Parts: sequence; structure tokens; C-alpha cells
Amino acid sequence: MIVLCVFLVLFLSIVIATMVLGISPMPTSFSMQKELLKVLPKTIEGEIIDLGSGFGSMLFFLAKKYPTAKIIGYERSPVAYLISKVWIFISRKKHIKVHFQSIYSADISSAAMVFCYLFPNAMEKLESRLKAVVNERALIVSHTFRIPNWKPCLQSVASNLYRDLIYLYKKELR
Repeated sequence: MIVLCVFLVLFLSIVIATMVLGISPMPTSFSMQKELLKVLPKTIEGEIIDLGSGFGSMLFFLAKKYPTAKIIGYERSPVAYLISKVWIFISRKKHIKVHFQSIYSADISSAAMVFCYLFPNAMEKLESRLKAVVNERALIVSHTFRIPNWKPCLQSVASNLYRDLIYLYKKELR
């Protein structure tokens, strides 16, 4: 009975957060992570930021690919944030951090890479912030949804069931 109550509270928390935020946490699939390995640079110097990090699957994927980089996630869904915190604590990965903070107020100024798996309205709202705040050489990676009015330096079609798109942007090339 206690397990059922805990599950119900977690479920309702996700539903309420989804209604408030306009989107539910959506993990990046393993097939998409495999596709990302093909297009992401082999190395990166500096911080990697995941805007809307959800349950943390991309944080761990990026930490594995870039073991010396500082990986920072920003998430506003309380359940997804707490699950990420627990995963980070259990894994003891000191170079992964997650903040319970809006993606629109996240400090992205020192990012070498910004990863986004956000819905189109969020990408549109984020566009001016990326233009104003992200440093000139930062790589911006978007899963499925493009940044309006920006031209990707690379666009790749995943070989997964949905043929998802991956967009890579360099601010200096937009």
C-alpha cells in the first residue's frame, strides 16, 4: 500500500509539473545516443550543459563520452530532478551536477556545448538567449527540434524508428 501511494504521488507530481511547464520529461533513447556518437566531436574543452535534463540520461551519456568535462543539467520537473540527483549521488560522479532551475535563467555563458531536447515553443523562446549569452565557439546540439532562424552547420537523420533529426549549430556560423 505504501509503494502504491509513493508511486501515485510521483505520478501526480510528474503530471502537475507537465501541466505547469508545458512538457513532460522525455529521456533521450539509446538509439538516439548511438546516433549522437556519430556527430558529436571526439573531444570538448569546457563545460557541457543540458537544458531540460529530465531524468539525467543525457548527463550520464555525455559524462561517459567526455569524462574530463564538467557536465551540468538544468531541470524544473521536481521528480525528474530528484531522480537525477539520486543517480548522481549513487554513481559518485563528481563532474556531473544538476540544478533545479529554469532553462531560461541557467548560466550558459561558459558552455563549450549546450544540449537541448525541448519542444518547438521552448526552442523559439530560447533562441534569443542563446544568441545573447552563449560564447562564440560553443556547439549547440538540438535533438529533434531546430532553433528557428538559425542554420545548422550539420543536420543528421537518425536511423531510429522515428527518423529523428539532430541539429548542430555554431553560434559564429548562424
